[in-house]
Amino acid sequence: TQVQTQLPFLRKLASWRLSVRVHLPRGPLTPGGRLRVAPGRLDATLVIPPRPTVRSRPLVGTFFGVPVAGRRIALVIDTSGSMGSLVGGSKLSAAVREARLLAASLPRDTQFDVWRFSDVYHAMAGRLISADDANVYLTQVWLGQLRATGGTNIIAPLKEALERQVDTVVLLSDGMPNNVTEPARILKLVKQHHQQRGVVVHVVGLGTDQNSGFLRSLAKTTGGAY
Repeated sequence: TQVQTQLPFLRKLASWRLSVRVHLPRGPLTPGGRLRVAPGRLDATLVIPPRPTVRSRPLVGTFFGVPVAGRRIALVIDTSGSMGSLVGGSKLSAAVREARLLAASLPRDTQFDVWRFSDVYHAMAGRLISADDANVYLTQVWLGQLRATGGTNIIAPLKEALERQVDTVVLLSDGMPNNVTEPARILKLVKQHHQQRGVVVHVVGLGTDQNSGFLRSLAKTTGGAY
């Protein structure tokens, strides 16, 4: 592909134009291409890097057996009333155990935050924080204070997490969103962020009463695991 443009230092030579060869990578594109100009020549190569893929992200841990890779991670946990029921222990206690293990495994240079949601939602830190010893300890304490109550408002915490420019979301839920129109809105939201920034959403569904069709679609839309 030939692109005609002008170099700033050659503007006075209005008749001179630069021929740029554009090498497009396979897969979706991302901003941040670099223009490489060979010294003493009037040709250049514009290199446009591919959007980061799941494979290019470091593996930082697992959550219920799901490999979690990323540098900016959101953990979104359902704390609705139904999360308090499970033979042999509550679904929420199982979620807290796995979340603590994931937090403890994060490399120190990883940034993360944890959201809990029912009818309302709350972020633990309110911003992405580094996974240093102090923040991991505070996360362990915060997770231990979670209680199961209320409904299932998934879209609000998920939207806030995505707006924090995370690259990976780990969502745990056991049910259907409160509003019957919400699943379509949620799928549209995560698809948009996946297409724009390559965000991956992994989904863990707990219990036999989970809405597996919706949760599976949510993960599949972004290439995540369910």
